[in-house]
Amino acid sequence: LKSLLGRSAKAQRETKVEFDATHKRLSQALREIERLNQKLDKLQSRPTHLDLLMDFETNFDKALLSVGQAGGEDTSATPAPAPQAEQ
Repeated sequence: LKSLLGRSAKAQRETKVEFDATHKRLSQALREIERLNQKLDKLQSRPTHLDLLMDFETNFDKALLSVGQAGGEDTSATPAPAPQAEQ
């Protein structure tokens, strides 16, 4: 009976140590999940490459229109100047 009680106490201690270690790993995993969810929320709110490209195209078009209106000439069809011959 004494031997049986000793083995039972030892098994109970080992189980408690294992439980504590598992509980600690669970807490770490939950913190990591929370950290990754926050990172995911942050990344989802960022504009995509396509959004950035569309914004660039829109701003570029507006800039071309304003330059065309201010300068009075079409910059896309401007011929390159001919090189001058050296004397």
